[in-house]
Amino acid sequence: MFKKALVLAVALASFVAYAAEPTGTWTGKVQIDTSKLPADKKKMVEATTKNLRITLILKKDHTFTSTVAGSNDGKPHSTSGTWTFKGNSVNLTAKMNDGKPATTSSTRSMALGKDGKSLVMSIASPPAKAGQPTPPKVQVVFKKSA
Repeated sequence: MFKKALVLAVALASFVAYAAEPTGTWTGKVQIDTSKLPADKKKMVEATTKNLRITLILKKDHTFTSTVAGSNDGKPHSTSGTWTFKGNSVNLTAKMNDGKPATTSSTRSMALGKDGKSLVMSIASPPAKAGQPTPPKVQVVFKKSA
């Protein structure tokens, strides 16, 4: 009986680990809390983010590519590098930006949802300057598409 329970527990753990595997293609949407912005700034933020399309591909060899289309300059932008996965954190380290070596080594972290179908990247805004309102909360929410 104990042996059967152990086999079942190992099988279940394998399934849960597989279900939370972050490899694949993800589609992202920028979400900005505009509730505290003045109407003109809110309109500008919404216009800027409305057409953004973000695709993130996490490959099994722990490399990634990311493409952002629909930006204000009309050009797609790409980033590639490596990724790690521990617990529910996916960490991306950029090596190339728009085909050129990344000028800074920065790592962005994302939280993988328990269902394995969402990734959330919170982006820290710079602190507000004296007399300026607090910058809005910014997140990129990815949904697994393949």
